[in-house]
Amino acid sequence: AQSADPADRLVDTPLGKRSLRSVVDAVVLSLKRLSVTERTDFSDAHARGLKEMARLAAVKAQQQEYDRLRRHVARGIDGVPVGKLLQQMPGRGDRALAKGAQTLQQPRLRGAYARAAFHSSFEVYERLVDASGATVLTGDGRVARAQAAVARCLALVPLEAADECLDRLCEAVDAARTVGGAQGRCAKELALQALFVLALELAPTTGSFTFQGADAGARITFGGDGAAAAHNGENGAATGEGSGEALMAGVDLQDPIAWLTRGGSSQAGKRGRDGAADGDDAFELLAEASQAPTTAYSHLLCRLLHVCLDSGDLDGVLELLVQCPVVTVPAWAVVHRALCLSNSMPRVKSGVGMLATLIARRPPLAPRALSLLLHYCTAARQTTRLFACQRVVALARNAHSGLRPTILAFAREAVGKLAHLATPTIAVANPGQSVEETVRQKVEKLVTRHASIGAILCPIDTTLLAALFRACAECRDRLVHAHIVASPVLRGLFTELARGEASSGVPLWVASLKTIRAHPDGAERLAVRALRTYGDHLMAQLRSDSISEPERDTFARLSTLLAQQCTQLYEKRGDDIRYLFPVFPFLPRDELRSRYVPALLKLAEPEGAAAAASRALEDLDQGMLSMFRQCGLGDGYGISPSDLFVLLHQLPEDRVVSLKAASVAIQRLLTKLTRTVDGAEVLVMGPTETTKGLHALVSQPNVPALVMRSALIAAATEPHAALMQRVVLQGVVKELMKRLVWRHEQKDLWRGVVLFLEKYWPATMDTLLTLPDKTLEETVRNNQRLRDQLWASMDQLPRMTQALLRSIPRSS
Repeated sequence: AQSADPADRLVDTPLGKRSLRSVVDAVVLSLKRLSVTERTDFSDAHARGLKEMARLAAVKAQQQEYDRLRRHVARGIDGVPVGKLLQQMPGRGDRALAKGAQTLQQPRLRGAYARAAFHSSFEVYERLVDASGATVLTGDGRVARAQAAVARCLALVPLEAADECLDRLCEAVDAARTVGGAQGRCAKELALQALFVLALELAPTTGSFTFQGADAGARITFGGDGAAAAHNGENGAATGEGSGEALMAGVDLQDPIAWLTRGGSSQAGKRGRDGAADGDDAFELLAEASQAPTTAYSHLLCRLLHVCLDSGDLDGVLELLVQCPVVTVPAWAVVHRALCLSNSMPRVKSGVGMLATLIARRPPLAPRALSLLLHYCTAARQTTRLFACQRVVALARNAHSGLRPTILAFAREAVGKLAHLATPTIAVANPGQSVEETVRQKVEKLVTRHASIGAILCPIDTTLLAALFRACAECRDRLVHAHIVASPVLRGLFTELARGEASSGVPLWVASLKTIRAHPDGAERLAVRALRTYGDHLMAQLRSDSISEPERDTFARLSTLLAQQCTQLYEKRGDDIRYLFPVFPFLPRDELRSRYVPALLKLAEPEGAAAAASRALEDLDQGMLSMFRQCGLGDGYGISPSDLFVLLHQLPEDRVVSLKAASVAIQRLLTKLTRTVDGAEVLVMGPTETTKGLHALVSQPNVPALVMRSALIAAATEPHAALMQRVVLQGVVKELMKRLVWRHEQKDLWRGVVLFLEKYWPATMDTLLTLPDKTLEETVRNNQRLRDQLWASMDQLPRMTQALLRSIPRSS
């Protein structure tokens, strides 16, 4: 019968049916008997296990080594020296020969015998070199045969076992190169012997293998047409000599060094194995270029290059590259990392020069060398880019090299990329800079990199100028477009073109005008800048005292022609005043005052977005600065800053322009426009020009309403604020008070006078007290601040003024 207590209910267990109470008691009793294990106990147990595993592994390794040694002893032939084995072969016959062939079939043993043979032959070579004199080395056949034996033995050593042999060879070459003389030449011959023998392993099994020395251009050819295709990758650069077009077909204009990088050099932002981390120089090299070479030839060539680099023998690097059979991808990577992207300027210059030398002396290497040179023309490192551009220009100027079409095509590709540049997104700024400054700096570098090669080649091919204008017109990134227009590289280009072509043909300004007509919505700012550069050159020539009268007449005629063409363009393109900025100095002064200054002031009231308004005000500044330049044609051209200052006050009075536009132009004229004097930026409207303009305005019968506003701006503008305050007080305020401006309907002038008096108190107190009592009382009564200032200076006031002041409530 089942018990009423649930604890006594029977349950199935491995021991049969038991009550639930007995099962619980058994579990509790088992837990009480368990020992509590700490975490440290587990750690100790784990450590003991690891030690036991290490012991067992050591015992197993010892047993395996013991078994291996026993097998070697059982073979017997392994312990016989090579010389004695060969002596026994004639007597023993085929049995010994078969046994030796069976032994040599094992790679490990074959490598050991090859290393022994190398060291033996190398010892013979060293003894011959040490025992021979300098006069014997150059023609000693024994040394040449020993060099050949060393090279052949080195070729038999497997790559995985060749480190010891390569170390010994490189150490000997380095030591002999340091000694110099006949031993140095002998060591170089040995290195080249080894390279040539190892290069035979790179040749295909079919076809021919020919080599011509450095005197014949150092050409190496592997087999037929299919052989070159078989040597892409590490053994690339082994091609035959053909026509210039076929030779340059291997240059990828989109990505010149795609053969050296993984995924192309366009993977910017990644830190490559060469340590570069600046823009597009930070690409990742191919595995075969960044890892250990996979052939003995490539390994030896890279080791020899590093030997020369470590000792600073840059001429030795060039000599090795010119005379070696094949320049492999790892060897190109050594030149790329250790020379062209080095932090040492002599190394960079030497590395870039080596590439140009290889193009001239080894035509089969021209595609690879030219590819690197073209890539460096757009590199992020300024030093590398500068030297590369110089070399590329020299190659392009050489019409017999056959490289000009390829170089110009790459320059067009680089310039075309300007249109597709975008402002980078940066989350972390450079130290000491804001994020905006860092972004602007990076955009400037990007524009400079892609524009440099096109700008430096423009004098060779002027079609690149049109490509630059077209890229500027097609660029849709506002910040990139602004940096293209302001690029110092293009400024230097325009200056060079203007100096070289101003007196004949004038293609610079013709191309600029064509660009404005073809791309009115994008490239006009850059084209106007080019026209201004050309105009500056014309003005410099017209102002020069070293030119003859016929030359002066020629430049004057060119300036007139330029002004006419720009004026026609201005009239045909919707009266866009920016087209006339370059020729403002060549336009008559009366025409400027009556027609073009009012048109310029339309830019002072911009419409549209904030960015467009900002550009319009910048154009306004440029237009006013253009009017100040003196062209050298006479007194009837250009406007001085003080004359423009006076004219800007008169135009609103004549209802020609709005008061707002004139106010904006005057304020920017006084505070924004600067010029460079002795390397320092100074305001165009300095104290002299401002004083001259203010005196001219207050001397007029009808003083313009904006005079006091301009005087207040001038008095507050540094660095001549204190001087201008005295000038305004003595020359403007007192003159207006003499004219009794408070009696006339010139409330703006009188309001400006009162504002000046209260702003620069107490220096203006004596001037205020010269007012008639009625005017003073009315002025003080209507101006709380002026009243407070007078009360603060009560002890210094005359008695009548004190009485007048007490009659006015102190607070309104």
